[in-house]
Amino acid sequence: RTFTEDGKLNDYLIPKGCLVAIKVFNIHHNPKYWKNPYVFDPLRFHPNNSLNRHPYAYLPFSAGPRNCIGQNFAMNEVRVVIASIIRKFRLSLVEEHNIIMVAKILLTMENDIKLWLEPVNG
Repeated sequence: RTFTEDGKLNDYLIPKGCLVAIKVFNIHHNPKYWKNPYVFDPLRFHPNNSLNRHPYAYLPFSAGPRNCIGQNFAMNEVRVVIASIIRKFRLSLVEEHNIIMVAKILLTMENDIKLWLEPVNG
């Protein structure tokens, strides 16, 4: 975004015409809001663990008036797909594989994520 007029954020003056970017990766890994921010922990999103969390500490679909209109559909679709996979397979990362994250407009991977899928018996 570009500031259309002079602004102030805490003690910082932001002049008109200044480009401002929100670093979503930094927000999602801020230890002020996330215990062990670099550890994969789906239970951090359990309603009991989210009660006192700032509403903008997690922004997967943006926030405010420009929020994604497909957010509810997308989240339900993710739940169905993940549930279908984990009912049939045990997932683990390939040990020798390093995941390299790259922060662009969106957080992406420089390389593929390689997983082992082991069928679950029964």
